[in-house]
Order: sequence, then structure tokens, then C-alpha cells
Amino acid sequence: MCSELRADYPVFSDPSREFFRYIEKLGNESLRYLRSLPEQILKDQDPRLADTKRQKLLLPLRSAWESLHQYIRPALSADTLRLPTSLIAALHDRLHETDEWRSYRFTLFHTDEANYFQLPTDMVGDVANQIAAQVGGTQFRLGLGHIEIPYSQADGIFLNTILAHEMGHFIYQLYASHDVEDEIGRAVERMVKEIGELDDEEIVLCENLLGNWVQEIFCDMFAICLVGPAFSFAFSQLVGASVLIGRPEGEPDDFYRFEWGHPAEVTRFHNHRKLLEKIGWWHEIRNWSSAPVKVLQSCEEPATLLTVEIDDWPNEVTQDRLLQCYNEVCDSLVDYVPKIVRGYGNDVADFKVQSPIIAQYLQRAIVPSTIIVGGRVVHPRPVVLINAGYQFLLEDFSLLLANIKGEKPRSIESRSRLTARLELWLLKALEDHRLLTGGVSNHGRITQQGNQETSGASSH
Repeated sequence: MCSELRADYPVFSDPSREFFRYIEKLGNESLRYLRSLPEQILKDQDPRLADTKRQKLLLPLRSAWESLHQYIRPALSADTLRLPTSLIAALHDRLHETDEWRSYRFTLFHTDEANYFQLPTDMVGDVANQIAAQVGGTQFRLGLGHIEIPYSQADGIFLNTILAHEMGHFIYQLYASHDVEDEIGRAVERMVKEIGELDDEEIVLCENLLGNWVQEIFCDMFAICLVGPAFSFAFSQLVGASVLIGRPEGEPDDFYRFEWGHPAEVTRFHNHRKLLEKIGWWHEIRNWSSAPVKVLQSCEEPATLLTVEIDDWPNEVTQDRLLQCYNEVCDSLVDYVPKIVRGYGNDVADFKVQSPIIAQYLQRAIVPSTIIVGGRVVHPRPVVLINAGYQFLLEDFSLLLANIKGEKPRSIESRSRLTARLELWLLKALEDHRLLTGGVSNHGRITQQGNQETSGASSH
């Protein structure tokens, strides 16, 4: 499948093409190894040695290829016409503003699950390297990450800002885990000094729990630094957090529950707000009347009615004391994450000036690729476009409906259909930005051949 791809259609992103070329090369290297294997086996006079080589063929090589096989079709299904290509390119550009991350790129896989997932390196790269080691083949390139995206989200921009969180898992694993794990270790040491000795197994359990929870907070904060509050709005939509508005603390309790792999959602929104205040975004969004902002308002104070559902809990460690460790590390991330993510400094100032103008364009169904600010021509940057678009959707969408003859502002069907149009217009604006500012160097083929439909909106 990887070797028979046409050059003209379907079109894939450069990271996906790189992944397909690697799979094809590793497959050919495996074939050469398999062709030579019978002769190698026949050279052994001792039947036991021959049997060992046959076991190597059956177990490591076959099982490793079975593991890789499950990702090939989902990756081939994720061509540029079935992905929000211009958003993905914008996220890559934003990531590469940090010099240390310029070699990091992501290939995307389709999934039928209604969620996003970053494949850890041991699920693809390490498996491929096992094959390469056995057949004398090429090692997998460090810096190529893999993200699963719901196949239903091909034309979206708002919910797909969740992709920035999945990129955060990759950054955490390759770049930040050592620093964060050191901070977790110091928090656990302070706890042990306070409550008394724990055995090694109990300390490892506490560190693993904290590691799982804190990694999610790191990725949330990374995403906010990368794309602004749009990530928090998308996450609120994904988990249905609007049910928190106006409820007493602790209801509904699902949002207050820590599980093995994830922290309680209310603590995530609390940390979102703290970071948004730290980097200046909160001042710009705090007076919005929409549900995602009200969720952040409701999570201003740390939640107290939290529960932890974990088996084999250390008797010496109280839930409250472990959550204190969690809060200490999360507080450190509010300072740490903005230090390692470059390029977000001008986003808030530009948003403040440009978002009202972008809203005027959108309410008239004009793609805001080029706007006039104070008599000057401006091409809004992607983070500004994404957040201004989200503000328009949440706060001013009725203005668009009112400007279109025959549309009913209170109709769910009208709002759903025009929301999809709005997302396409914004994707077109992201694509235009790369063309207008000369940022197409690595994605020009994708940008020109994998255009998103503009659905009748005009570019200005």
C-alpha cells in the first residue's frame, strides 16, 4: 500500500509521506532478510540452532509487523482532503518557532473513536526499531510523532485545536519529562519528610500517579501557550463541561474524580485559568458570556470535594496530601511551560486589536485573510484567527445568521450548517496566511493541491 501511492492523488502531508517511505523501506529490508533466512538456517548443522532462528522469525518479526500493520491503513486514510490541513500546518509552524523543536513533525492517523490520542514512541518507533535491529534495516527517525484524529473531524478547526494537546505529549516525552519528573520527585520528598517513611513500592506508586496526572496538565498548558484559550474552549466542548455552570461544588461528581490516567476535569480548568492569567489572555476573555468562559470562572478557586479512585492505595498517604503534591507541581508548570514555548508574546496584544475587525469580516461571510487595521493592511496570524473565530462563534454568531436571508437565528439546523461554513472560512484564512507571508516552504504542495473548500465565502 505504501509503495503504490500516486504522486498526484491523494495528497498527503510531508510527515505522512516520510512515514510511508520509511515503512516501504523497512518492508523491503525485511523481505531481503527473509529471502536470506532459509540459506542461513540450512548452514546450521545443529537442529537446535536452526529452530532458534525459526522462532526469531515467528515471534519478534511477525508480531512487530502485526503491531505496525494496524497503523498503515488509518494513516493512508488521512489524506489532505480528509484532514484540516491548514490548521495542522499552522500548528507545525507555531511549534517550530521554538528552535529546539524545529525537527519535530507529526503524521496523523484516522480513528473511529470520538477522541484524540498521541501514540507513544514505543507503539510505532520502538516497534519499527525492533524490526530494523533484527533485519539489519534502517532505524526510525527520532522526532516524527503520531497523532490519531477522529475521522469525523476532517473539516473542523475549533475542536481540532485539541491536536495541540496531543503534540504536548510528544514534547513531554522527548523534551520536558526529565524536568517535570524532577519536580514531582521533590514534591514527593517533601511529603515523605512530613508523613514519615514510605517503602520503595509506595513511592513509585505515588510518583507514577502524579506523573500521569501532571503530564495531562503539562499538555493542557502547552496547548494554551501554542493556540491560546481556544484549546480550553475546545476541551470544555469535548468533555461537556457546561454542566458545571451553576452547580454546587462536587456535582456532577465525574468532573471531581481523579483516575489512574487522568486528573479531575475541574482541576484542569482551574489550571487553565491560572495560566491564562499568567500569560495575559484572561483579561481579554473574562467578560464573555459564553459557557466555556463561565466554566473557567466557576473554577477560579481550587476544588475541595475531590475523590481519587485508585486500587492499592498506600495507607500512610492521605488523598489530600497526595493532591497537595499534585497542586505544587501544577503551580510550578504555570512558570515552566511559558518559558519553554516560544512565540506567544504578541498573541494577546494582536488579538485585542484585530478580533473586533475579524468579527466584522466574518459576519459578512468574508474570509479574514487580509484586514485593514488603522489604515494598514494586516494578515492576522493563525493564533489570532483561531481565537477571534472562536469568539465570534461563542459571542456574535447571531450577527452572521441575521445577515443571511432565510436563516433562522434560533434554528439548530441553521447554526450547525453555518458553523461548518465558518470553520471552512477560517481554515481558508489560515491557508492564505502561509501564502501571503511566504510560510509555504515545507508545505507548498499540500497548500496548493489540498485546498479546503471556501463554501462561497469571499477572500478580502
